[in-house]
Amino acid sequence: MAEHSIATSVNFNLPRAAVWNGIFDIEVMRRCIPGCEELELVNDRQLRVTVKYKIGPITRRFRTSVTITDIVPGEFVRFRRGGLEPFRGSGAFSGEARFHDNGSGTRADASITIDAPTAVVKVIRMIYFSNPETAARGFAADFEKAVHEVVGQQA
Repeated sequence: MAEHSIATSVNFNLPRAAVWNGIFDIEVMRRCIPGCEELELVNDRQLRVTVKYKIGPITRRFRTSVTITDIVPGEFVRFRRGGLEPFRGSGAFSGEARFHDNGSGTRADASITIDAPTAVVKVIRMIYFSNPETAARGFAADFEKAVHEVVGQQA
C-alpha cells in the first residue's frame, strides 16, 4: 500500500451558502465529478457513485461509496471512501473540506489522503491530481456552472 496526500484551495464566485448547498446537491455533484455516470444518495450520510475512466485505449467503470463522517453545516465536512468495485483491496481515501468567506465568494480548503496499492495511487494521480491546482480550478468552474443551472443563485 502507498499513501499519497493532496491539499489545495478552491475559490468559488458564489456565497458560502450556495457552495454548501451545492456540495450536497446530487445533480450538482454528478455534473462536477469527472467521468460520473451515476450518483445515488443511499442515506443522509452516504452516496454511491459510478465513474467511467478512459486512459489510452482502456475504458473502465468503477463503483464506490462515499460516507460523510463528520460535518459542521456551512463550515466543514469530512468523508471517506471505501474500495473500488470490481477491485478488491483497492484501498481507500479520506478527505475534508473547510469553507471560508472570501470577499463576495467562498474559499474551500481541501485535503485528500489516498491509501491504496501503488498502482492504484498512480492511476488516481494521473486522472485527478497530476496538477492539483489545475484540477481545482476546473472543478470550481464546473461546480459554479452546475450551481447556477441546477439550484440558481438563491442558494
